[in-house]
Amino acid sequence: MQTALPQAEISTKKVQAKFAAVAPAMRFAKDIHVAACAHAVLAGSYYPNGTVVNLVTKNIRDLGVRKLAALGIEVMRADAFPLTLFERDPASVTAAFASLRGTLRSAPAPEQLLARLAADGQVLTAAAMLGAWRQGAVHC
Repeated sequence: MQTALPQAEISTKKVQAKFAAVAPAMRFAKDIHVAACAHAVLAGSYYPNGTVVNLVTKNIRDLGVRKLAALGIEVMRADAFPLTLFERDPASVTAAFASLRGTLRSAPAPEQLLARLAADGQVLTAAAMLGAWRQGAVHC
């Protein structure tokens, strides 16, 4: 991970420094570290031209979405994020998907892995990718 995304590692000290800023947006103290990490990414020089950080989660109900948005943290559902990426650049997303399939020992067919994706909650993403693949628009 450090080789692929060297900027993805953030010190605990930098994350903890953001606890107070994000605490009012959180319903439970146990989730503060997640939003604090997103805030630390945005506040740091990790992505110098970035003005918004996406926090991707299945646990939206525990987050103050509007309060986090005011801090530059856009909360997205786990299905919305990959779907947005697929809609922007289907070739890159399906290339990554094909690469993932190639690393799996079970070597699932595209339909099988997309079914797993849907079962995990990424229903819209799986449907969009499956439809594009069946039409020959992309290669999975």
